[in-house]
Amino acid sequence: MSKSNYTERKEHKTKASVRDLAKQELESLNRNLAEPLSVTKLSDFVDRVYLPFGKQQKRPSTYRGYAQMWSNYLKTRCQAEWLREIRTHHVQAWLEETGREHEISRTTLKHVRNFLSGIFRHAAQQGYFDGANPVKLAEIPAFATNGAETKPYSLEEIGAMPEGSF
Repeated sequence: MSKSNYTERKEHKTKASVRDLAKQELESLNRNLAEPLSVTKLSDFVDRVYLPFGKQQKRPSTYRGYAQMWSNYLKTRCQAEWLREIRTHHVQAWLEETGREHEISRTTLKHVRNFLSGIFRHAAQQGYFDGANPVKLAEIPAFATNGAETKPYSLEEIGAMPEGSF
């Protein structure tokens, strides 16, 4: 047994000595000084903080895309996760599950990954998350398709478009 373990055991032989130690450890919690990052679920943060921020600060089309990505691909998959406990392997699993379940393209998965990265960047800026952005090292799954090949419009198609639509 190391000397420090022996000292700790010797020092805390009674319930009273342990109560004092527990009192010191729990003092900040008892005074309600817990940081938001320690008590927030991802769903709560996105619904109460991030999406309202996006609605206020981003273009309407960007906000619509954020809200759709959240509701269509992510909310049911990761809503119960504690923000502080999310790691890269969780994000990687979400991307893989989303790609398989919805059969979406690499480009759409990149948008989902960028959306998640923005959530964690904003959470860190607002004091809800402490640490490296867990999305940074997540990769788009190799099985994701490249999507449909697009083709340019013909001159006839362009001529038939209403003015101002291009």
